[in-house]
Amino acid sequence: MGRVRQHPQGRGDQRGPDRREDDGNEADLNELSRLVSRRAGFHTCPMRCDSEGGGYGKPPYICLSSLAHLSSSNMSTVKPLQGKRILITSGPTRAHLDAVRFISNRSSGRLGKLIALEALMAGADVMFVHGHGSELPSGRIPPDACPFEHLRMREIETVEDLIATLKAELQETRYDAAVHAMAVLDFAPDHRLGEKVPSEQGEWTVKLVKTPKAIQLFRELSPQTFLVGFKLETGASEPQLIQAAHESLKRYNADLVVANDLTQIKAGQHIAHFVNPEGKVEGTYRTKDEIASALVQLLAKRLAAST
Repeated sequence: MGRVRQHPQGRGDQRGPDRREDDGNEADLNELSRLVSRRAGFHTCPMRCDSEGGGYGKPPYICLSSLAHLSSSNMSTVKPLQGKRILITSGPTRAHLDAVRFISNRSSGRLGKLIALEALMAGADVMFVHGHGSELPSGRIPPDACPFEHLRMREIETVEDLIATLKAELQETRYDAAVHAMAVLDFAPDHRLGEKVPSEQGEWTVKLVKTPKAIQLFRELSPQTFLVGFKLETGASEPQLIQAAHESLKRYNADLVVANDLTQIKAGQHIAHFVNPEGKVEGTYRTKDEIASALVQLLAKRLAAST
């Protein structure tokens, strides 16, 4: 099973002259600022989050517990997902070939992160299940220094990890909605070698077998949860993409599928269509920010209508 993200033990800033993480911190701040600028601006964390080492760069940091509790003087106190529990999966999965090599998917997890941020700002309690190396809604803020009162995160690596984590979560917690944005491997090696295959070896044939479909667990273990799936194609026409998404929706009994084509995902652009159970497109969006915002608004409306 995956592991809960832990803040590294304090060691002081031992990174020496390499300060590239500072640029990452600035990017996190800029991204969060954009997300909340259309609502209210942001609060900075009153604590020096880098005081316990780990090299988190320079303050100030944005604390998402503050984002989830912005004062009524800065924004409306109406939080459409207040009290709702949402499970979000995001990022890549891996399958090991030998002791040092693995196969994986091309997924940064950025869209899943943005969806989580939007849900948090709408008042939801979020469980964020993410792959190794995925972008996180907490950025580089140490969780123990800036507690996220409405956010839990669990890291997984393999499809087996994901399945074990979903089983535990869906059996223990009632989720109002699930957004299954993770890029889950469809195929994995039929076995893992315990040692490194020597680079001098002439060739290496690997047999790939289908992996279990983790998305099936949502309906098996939590049939009342509003389920959002994702469908990715490559080079499909728009009608073909919509049809593939609708077929996926029916196959896994989802409530909505976000359909996207890899050729339409590039710098600054991410075209996606929201496909409903009737096979109709409820909306088309052109950036990750637009997708995340529209999806959380849709969840708020659907969950409000079901109560």
